[in-house]
Parts: sequence; C-alpha cells; structure tokens
Amino acid sequence: MFFIVNNILALKQISKERNMLQLSEQLYQDWIFVVPRFEDKMKIILFDDGNNEFKDNYHNEWIIFGEWKGKVALFNNEEPSVLIKSISLWKLSPI
Repeated sequence: MFFIVNNILALKQISKERNMLQLSEQLYQDWIFVVPRFEDKMKIILFDDGNNEFKDNYHNEWIIFGEWKGKVALFNNEEPSVLIKSISLWKLSPI
C-alpha cells in the first residue's frame, strides 16, 4: 500500500511540475515566472487594454504566474487555461 501511495504522490508531483513548465512557457521574453500561490487570489478592478473580453465572460478571480516591470501575467482561478499575459499590477486588488 505504501508503494502505491508513493507512486500516486510522485505522479501528482510530475503533473504539477509539467503544469508549472507549461505556464512558464506562456510568458513573454524577460518575464519572471512566479510559482502560483492559490491562496493569494486577485480581482481585476480595471478592465482595459484589450482585456475587456474577460470582464463578463469569466469569474473575476485570478492567480499571478509571472511578473515584469510592474506588470503581471494571470490565469483564471476557475478556468486555468484562460490567461491574461500582461496587465499592470495596479489594476488588480487582493481578494
């Protein structure tokens, strides 16, 4: 039983690392990957600069996964495949 549990935990870790790699590959050049902290959700308080499409179509809870010069990259907490690759940090507020 111990062996099975360890294998399951190892597979979960591999899956998590693969997801982190996939996220990091979505960043623009020179951006810094940030390990997502799911307990630190953000909401967008100003939708503009081409991000208007996210306002009414997705739940307004986002997780930071990248940063560069006062901007951040986000993925949606409920739909992680939905990404905002660049938004100014001042347009966000902690939840």
